[in-house]
Parts: sequence; C-alpha cells; structure tokens
Amino acid sequence: SVVWWLGMGGSLGLTRVIGGVIPLAAVVSFRGLVEIYKRLSKNVYLSVAFVLACFLLIVYYPFTRFDVPIRIGEAEKLIKEACNWIKEEEFDEKLIYYYDPLIPFYLNKDPYDKTSVHELVPDREHPENGMPADAVVFWDAHFGPNEGQLPLERLMNNDAFEFIKKIAPEHPFETLNGFTYEIYLFRRK
Repeated sequence: SVVWWLGMGGSLGLTRVIGGVIPLAAVVSFRGLVEIYKRLSKNVYLSVAFVLACFLLIVYYPFTRFDVPIRIGEAEKLIKEACNWIKEEEFDEKLIYYYDPLIPFYLNKDPYDKTSVHELVPDREHPENGMPADAVVFWDAHFGPNEGQLPLERLMNNDAFEFIKKIAPEHPFETLNGFTYEIYLFRRK
C-alpha cells in the first residue's frame, strides 16, 4: 500500500498483485483479532458480537465490494476474440509468442510447453533472432510495450515478419503509458 501510495517501483495498486500477500496478511491480522477477543472475553455478549461482526465483514464485504464472478473486461474480450480467430485460421498449430498471460488460457495451451507457446520474444531488439519460421507473435498494446519492452514498430518495420491481423476495440480506450489498446498478429517469414 505504501509503495503504491508513494508511486514507487511502478506499482499500480492492482488487486492481482496484492492477492499474493493476502494469505500472510490474514495470518498476521488473526493475531490482532485474537488479542482484541481476549480483552473482550470478559463480556460474553461483547465477545460474541465482535466475532459475528468480524465474520460478517470477512465473508460479506468481498461479495459486495467486487462483482463475483468477475466480469470480463474490454481487453480480455479482444484477447478472446483474437484467440478465437487464431484457432479458426489454424495458427494455433504454430508456435505462438505472446505477452498477455491470458493467451495460453484462451488457446487451451499449457503455458509451460515451450513447443506450443512462449512468453516474450527471444530478442526484443531484433525479434526475428531465435524465432522459427511460421511462428506467430501476438502483440498487445498493454503488455507488449510495457512488460515486454517491444515497441510495435520493431515488428511492423521488420522484413522478417508478415502482418496478419489487427484487432481493435469498437470504442477505443487507453492502457498503461497512454497506448491505445489494440492487438496485432504477425507471422515470422
């Protein structure tokens, strides 16, 4: 929370990041709840009310704060659309380089099977290096230029790649660092 508040380390305050420490936070928090309960245990009504209030907050709050199940966002809809297109065109039989971690899920691929999907291109300065012919690059405007540090121009202006498809939202929206979200698919010649 402090890192996000101070804007340090590129933290965006994402729920998916904080989710990794919630189990440990729960264990630490439980120690504090036990101490409060000990002090209230002299009064049976107060201690029962405290336990019920904690239980209700822990169980009830997440379901009122967040939509459960979580709804698919616009970027995820486009990724799913692009993956469906890849399947229809039978590009899913090729080695696919990707950035967004949802791609293996929507393609029904094992993300650890490097013969079918591979996270990140081998060389972001020269993306064609180390990439077999006919491999497909799935570049999206969020993960590609940010986490992947691969500008779109390195693929568009590279004779080793053939542009095969662009997928853009009906209503444009910006992603991290002000990029308009779009998906580009390329084939290694």
